[in-house]
Amino acid sequence: MSKLQGSEWEKLRSFVPPEEGKNSVRRRIWKSIRSDSNTPVRKNRFQWLLPFAASLFILIGGTLLLLNLNGNTVGENREEPIIQVESLPLSSDQFGWGLDNVYVEEENDRLAIYEVGEKVPVGGINEVNESEKQEIIQTHSMFVDNELENFPYKTEMYIEHVKMEDTALRYHFFIPSNGKWYHFSIDYPKLEYADIFYLIATLKIKGMEPYIHDEPLYVTHGYDSFPFPIDLMPVTVDYDDKVYVWRNPSAENFALYLEKIEESGWRRVPGAGKENTFEDHTGIQTITVRWEDDRLIYHSVYENQDE
Repeated sequence: MSKLQGSEWEKLRSFVPPEEGKNSVRRRIWKSIRSDSNTPVRKNRFQWLLPFAASLFILIGGTLLLLNLNGNTVGENREEPIIQVESLPLSSDQFGWGLDNVYVEEENDRLAIYEVGEKVPVGGINEVNESEKQEIIQTHSMFVDNELENFPYKTEMYIEHVKMEDTALRYHFFIPSNGKWYHFSIDYPKLEYADIFYLIATLKIKGMEPYIHDEPLYVTHGYDSFPFPIDLMPVTVDYDDKVYVWRNPSAENFALYLEKIEESGWRRVPGAGKENTFEDHTGIQTITVRWEDDRLIYHSVYENQDE
């Protein structure tokens, strides 16, 4: 049994029984005295009764004191029980996506994401709590903070500026799950922009029903504002020219895409003929978009760029 703390001793020393308790004790004592008043009693018996009454008073008062201390202790120090839910280790069959060239392997307390044919992982998956999530966000150089709309799961996206030899940007995706977060980190250019977003857009998590969006989705790559369809597969990508396989090509989808570019603040350049050329709001960069069969082809030009 633990010893009483100093504060509890002070309570004990200064305790005064409640008035109701005092009266109850008094009534019992006087009732006992009155019941015996008609019976001849020797003087020594009456003298014995006084210590007995005092002892009874102390006993009852002490009981009330203990009950009071116990109630105060519970009221002041009681804490709600903390229910710890132990998370099971992540498994490789827990996550799936539409990229055939990307897979996962179990490594310690996380899953490593690999591209087929590469020995170095392009990213990883682990589970974090809210505190760990905030630590990741606040201790890294995050320059973009977005919530991805109409993706299979509610997804928060952050872009970290890394400045490593093989990594320029690191994408962080957080998906809530049972009070915690699945944390996906994927490095660019180890994995190209289109592959990164297609992985998240086609993600399936075991035990979690994904949302299916029936209309085209668009994202921007890196820090740029130019939108790209979500369902692209890179063929050749460099600074000025990019060629992608478009997984869902159609005249309707292409018309919707051109509208999306203009809605994003890019102005269509008049007189471009069959070419679809757009200029950013500064007039410095122009991007031409062509649709050929199952390909989307992009060409960028900067006004201050040496020809």
